[in-house]
Amino acid sequence: MATKAAVQRKSSGSSKLKAAAQKVKDYKQALQEAYDLGYGDGYAAATDIPKVVGAKMAAKTGYSRGLRDNGRVKKYQTKAAQSKSRTAKR
Repeated sequence: MATKAAVQRKSSGSSKLKAAAQKVKDYKQALQEAYDLGYGDGYAAATDIPKVVGAKMAAKTGYSRGLRDNGRVKKYQTKAAQSKSRTAKR
């Protein structure tokens, strides 16, 4: 006979497994959306990139630096907004 505690442990493990599986599914979906965005941008820009040696690599570098700088700007804007709200409370 299964005890009440054993049944509860089994069900909680099952729910944890389902939650983890859902997180993996959401993660894979987010990666696919990011890939689709990048692919679409690259496909659209392919006709605009000059046909010279190193142009594609320069485009990849510019894209990655744009992503990096966007993150930096958001970080500083968040810090500035928090600082502004702290000084307003005083």
